[in-house]
Amino acid sequence: MKNIYINILIYIVVTSFFAYIWIKEKELGKKIQNIKDKFSDKIIGKYEVKSPMKKKVIRGTVNWTETIVTAVVLVLVIQHFYVGNFLVPTGSMIPTIEIGDRVFGDMVSYNFRDPKRGEIVVFREPMDNKLLFTKRLIGESGDKVKIGSDKRIYINGKKLTDKKYDRDYFQLGYLGAGEWYIPKKGDTIQIAGEFKPAEGKLSDIGKLNDVQRYLMSRGDVITRALPYAKFIVNGKYETGIIMDFLRDDEIAKKLLSGEKITLKENYYFVLGDNSKTSFDSRWWGLVAEHRFRGRAMFRFWPVNRMGLLK
Repeated sequence: MKNIYINILIYIVVTSFFAYIWIKEKELGKKIQNIKDKFSDKIIGKYEVKSPMKKKVIRGTVNWTETIVTAVVLVLVIQHFYVGNFLVPTGSMIPTIEIGDRVFGDMVSYNFRDPKRGEIVVFREPMDNKLLFTKRLIGESGDKVKIGSDKRIYINGKKLTDKKYDRDYFQLGYLGAGEWYIPKKGDTIQIAGEFKPAEGKLSDIGKLNDVQRYLMSRGDVITRALPYAKFIVNGKYETGIIMDFLRDDEIAKKLLSGEKITLKENYYFVLGDNSKTSFDSRWWGLVAEHRFRGRAMFRFWPVNRMGLLK
């Protein structure tokens, strides 16, 4: 799945950088201060500043600017490589995550291993490729996923009985009451037959928050973008939509002309815990492995509900 050796090298370099800063903190601090003083003196000299108060303001501005820029850069690096800070603006994960909750995410694990069933994952959505979604991973590569008439999830014909899945799941979207095989790297995919939503329109899911309501309002665009055909894996299993392929003109043309495409990565199926109002894999299909950013692990806001996410 991943180039483990490259990721190890990247993390060694980044971690060594932070270790160096920590060990050489005082020495680096003096060097940086000297640079700031010289830069301040250069500005003062260039504009022939004479007033002690103005000189103080210039030096203070330079110091504060460096401090803020350094802090922002360090925070961005930490959030990208180690601990992500995410705001969840939707209600799709209620009651596990409420609207407006802030959570910390593990940004390390998925660089070295595959996501696992039951984990709350943060990923870049495959429709517009702009927003980060937070859902629960349900189907791993190679699984067969179905939502039963009893509103429970079935993987490879067996009902998931763990407490985290003890909630109602609804037969909505393109999955409906069907069963999807979740493809893995090396599988082939093609388009065949008629492909229509199982029931209703994308706008029929119900009341959503602002972000999801915006996406749902584009249901007609999504529907028009989809070929009226089923995605078939290895010539026999129906699977979900792969939006990445539909945005790639070259691949889309091959699929629509009947060609088979060999998959270069694994795919996954995700659902929101608040199934009735969640805009998830049932509607827009599968999540490619490269889209995962991290694993939501700890809610730190609001304080009265601080704790691990399960």
